[in-house]
Amino acid sequence: MSQSTSAPIGQYGIVLHPILQNVSESEMTKRIHKLLRAVRIAAQDVKDVIIQRDYAEVIIASKEAEEHALKLMQDPSVVMGLYNLRNITANPKTWLVDKIQTFGRQVQSRLPGTKSLTTSGSATKLQTKSTTEKSQRPQTTAVATSGAHAQSDKPDTSKAGSSMSESQVEKSPKQSFLMKKRAELTKVQGTPVFVSVKTSTAEVKPCGCPETIFYHHLQNIGTETRHVEFKKGGVINERYSFRDMVGKYMCGFLNSEGGTIFFGVNDSGVVLGLDLDPQYEAALKRDITCSARMIEPHVSTSEYSVNFARVMERTGDMSPYLKVLEICVKPRDPPERLYSYKDIIYMRRDGSLQNLGHVDDYQW
Repeated sequence: MSQSTSAPIGQYGIVLHPILQNVSESEMTKRIHKLLRAVRIAAQDVKDVIIQRDYAEVIIASKEAEEHALKLMQDPSVVMGLYNLRNITANPKTWLVDKIQTFGRQVQSRLPGTKSLTTSGSATKLQTKSTTEKSQRPQTTAVATSGAHAQSDKPDTSKAGSSMSESQVEKSPKQSFLMKKRAELTKVQGTPVFVSVKTSTAEVKPCGCPETIFYHHLQNIGTETRHVEFKKGGVINERYSFRDMVGKYMCGFLNSEGGTIFFGVNDSGVVLGLDLDPQYEAALKRDITCSARMIEPHVSTSEYSVNFARVMERTGDMSPYLKVLEICVKPRDPPERLYSYKDIIYMRRDGSLQNLGHVDDYQW
């Protein structure tokens, strides 16, 4: 991979590292642009992508956009849910995202204490500091000498008053972050699993609210059960039919210890996805809320969840619009009083929804 000109000093941007070194510069640039689109970083906020030997610099238009990009990109579990990081880095567990200026200081701290990192022309160069600069700033590393009295280049933190370099202070949170994420690139139903192009989520578990990050297109996620219902999704285009279906199934799951209805999955459990844009998602959420309000006794929003999981295509890229809609009624004990939707009681039994009659036919 060829090395491009480094970003100018004072430039806003982020650094992605480490990156694959066996990929051409043009191909890596394309992959990073796909990653930026996947995490919803606006194209107008990206001024340039510069590929270096083992890292990439993304030049950002403003400080506000830089902070936004840093927030979106820093958590591997979130990024892996939107784009397969193995297209860019060998091991997502070591993925790091820094501001360009912070990364420059970290690189500088790894060099001998008498040199600093500067840029000149098209290549990064080292420039020896003057004696005056040395005397104005305290030394944090000891110069190694030959013989038995050679000193370590690490700062002595055991002595009171010893200082720690700026790079070490900034690096510590990163190390803590990686330790927490080492075995947790994404979570499915509370169980840590590693995400790859071949597997996104475990099969649907009974009564679990999956809140899946993404599915693979044509992935088989299991079979319908007492707690799982699949719908291909054409009904979402018929507003009142969709509301009625959601209300009935939510009522049935409330009376049957919980469960999840999936829209965008066929009866065989194969993920097809729904073609949804943000406005359509918002409209569906409103319809679901209306359905829940028609259920008696009252159902709190904390008793169910709504999730739009993205769909990864066979190329490893996230589809911009394909989603799987998950409406989950959280696990619960059997109610003392059965729930009803529009005064009709529904219950989920043996993989089907049953109408148990009008609420007035029951005495509580």
